[in-house]
Amino acid sequence: MKKSELKQLIREAIEEVKPKVEEAKEDFAPEVDEIGSFWVVEKPSTSATLDDICFECENIAYLINQVRGGLSEKDIKGVFFKEAKAKKLAEKLLADRDKKKEEVKQAAEAYKKMKEETLAKVQEYMKNKKATKEVVDELKDLTDK
Repeated sequence: MKKSELKQLIREAIEEVKPKVEEAKEDFAPEVDEIGSFWVVEKPSTSATLDDICFECENIAYLINQVRGGLSEKDIKGVFFKEAKAKKLAEKLLADRDKKKEEVKQAAEAYKKMKEETLAKVQEYMKNKKATKEVVDELKDLTDK
């Protein structure tokens, strides 16, 4: 099958599914929302700030839109009614992330230092190996005579 034919098949398959996707994207707004406003804390990325990982949801529909936008259930670390509790967890997660980043940085520096020391030892060994070979060759020449 040619690449162009495959592309055409994919386009047709997308067109068949597209109306169903559009129907599913209609705004969800429940008639009754007994939950109300709440706070969500998500797993921090390497550069996330407090405001990035701790946000208020006006209602359940807002959270559903966040999930549609890419928020994964495995990334949600907490759901709270009180902002203070949410921020406390978010700050702890950010502190843990920063601590791990520092540990990784220290390990990388230790590795770099160890690598440099090893390289210096190998260079010294090679230098000594060459000098040793020269001495052995001289002795061999003297003994062969």
